[in-house]
Amino acid sequence: MNTMDNIYRNDCLVRKTYLSFVTVSVLSTLAATIGLLVDNIIAGQLIGPETLGIMGIVSPISLIFSAIGNIFASGGTARAAHALGKGDHREMSGIFSITILFLMICGVLITLPGLIFPEQIAVMLGARDELLPMARDYIFGFFMGALPTLMTTALMGYLKIDGSPRLPLVAIVVMTVMNIILDIIMVVVFELGMFGMALATSLSYVAAVAVACTHFLRPVSSLRLVKPSGIPKELSAMLITGAPTAANRIFDTVKTVVLNIMLISLVSSGAVAVLNIRNQANNFLGAITMGMGTAILPVAGMFYGEGDRTALKDTLKSAIRLGVTANSIIAVLIILFPEALPSLLGIEGADTLQMASAAMIMFAVSMPLRALNMAFINFYQATKKPVLSLVLCSLQSLIYTLAASVILIFPMDSDGVWLAFVLGEALTIITLAVIIAIRNKRFPRSFDDLMMLDKSTEKDRNKLEFSTDGSIDEIKYISDQLYDFCLTYMSDEKSAKDLSACVEEICSDIVKHSFTNGRRQWLDITFINQNNEITIRFRDNGKPFDHMKQITSVNTDDGILRIKESAKSISYKRSIGLNSLSLTL
Repeated sequence: MNTMDNIYRNDCLVRKTYLSFVTVSVLSTLAATIGLLVDNIIAGQLIGPETLGIMGIVSPISLIFSAIGNIFASGGTARAAHALGKGDHREMSGIFSITILFLMICGVLITLPGLIFPEQIAVMLGARDELLPMARDYIFGFFMGALPTLMTTALMGYLKIDGSPRLPLVAIVVMTVMNIILDIIMVVVFELGMFGMALATSLSYVAAVAVACTHFLRPVSSLRLVKPSGIPKELSAMLITGAPTAANRIFDTVKTVVLNIMLISLVSSGAVAVLNIRNQANNFLGAITMGMGTAILPVAGMFYGEGDRTALKDTLKSAIRLGVTANSIIAVLIILFPEALPSLLGIEGADTLQMASAAMIMFAVSMPLRALNMAFINFYQATKKPVLSLVLCSLQSLIYTLAASVILIFPMDSDGVWLAFVLGEALTIITLAVIIAIRNKRFPRSFDDLMMLDKSTEKDRNKLEFSTDGSIDEIKYISDQLYDFCLTYMSDEKSAKDLSACVEEICSDIVKHSFTNGRRQWLDITFINQNNEITIRFRDNGKPFDHMKQITSVNTDDGILRIKESAKSISYKRSIGLNSLSLTL
């Protein structure tokens, strides 16, 4: 066996790229709900435990804001990532411009009803008696921040793919700190109660948007506001692509309203407060799951635009591995300390606390299953299977859970509802396996079966793939392998030799100019023979570096110059933190 066999392509580069998006994606997913969570904690401590009922009533509004923001955040980001994969920055800016235009329209249309009819909205959501005035006040202040809330959610995704992956983290930290400080000032100093808390949340989102907009002053920004063309077509494509992520929030809203009615009618008002705690746990801890899922969108979206089957497989593997592992660890901690969050949110009374503990344990059991479902839902969304993604989302978030709740609430009371969430996740996984089995005429046996990619992605035949961390011996071996590969398809031995030498020089220069000393970085090289053309793709996670601009008649031998001049196409792009150079001969 050749001693260099271990340099055939690994998943290190893709895994590192995916992981770089996870933290920001988690915080971006939290953007539309973190304000409500902070308000839950502070209101419970400063105003009283009765505010938990108000937060439960108002929580569907936060989910609606999140749903609308996520249509453009996930749909727009996935579409923009596809454009990046094709190297089309003009199309990406057009998608961004449509996003901003319709966010502003939606923000205005949402804000006005909340400012004009706050009491009617509170009644419609179930506020009654002594809860109605506080719910009305909170809704009025919360709707004042509708536009910045939508903008915060959507901007996070675009910043990630346009060269500012850490700026969303700064924006969310600023937003959270401001929300806590302003909440305390509004309640303790100005005594504005629930309205003051909502106003503090709205102002904190304004601060987050201001921080995010500093990206457009940086040299790395390639996003521009342009006059978009084909708005109806692009908007519909964006809505279809983003529908599964938005549907998850919409379905959660519908599910919360229905379960609130069921619990208050058939169990007790305390069960509604417990459901709110379970929902807050899902909004916060579940955001880890959703964030890991939505991190798939820009990464898999770009690889899908390039047609890179191997990178897509590595992305899905990384998402499943990380999601299930992280959620399992969190689940164990919740099972060990089920009363921690309910106590933090001000739950009192032995019976209610016991009910909340049961809800938290069932929530913990569902977390690894949810991680698996979210990975598939977002992967299918990124690879242009929105219908399948939407079907899975509707089954997981709404249909299976509500159906199980209706069946189990009578014999098991509230415990049946908490168990229904677990069954919703499990039944969705089983349904996906059945769908794949029908499509492939066999149950899934590999990641290729699970991905269900269409013919637009490259096939594994007539393809060589390698990964290297920059070793000189490995680069020489890769060059030799390409020479043998090319001789199979080329009659001209000199051209094969020139091509292998060109690859060796490009790899060496990438390591020299792009890699940073002291850091473990990776270079992936792919050779593809298809339709009488040879395509060579170089991808690395180093500093920005376009090798082809460095090739001149002064510093390059004649063979490499001939390769450059005879190439059908040469393209370089910098996207999602990666250098990508492609030559087609």
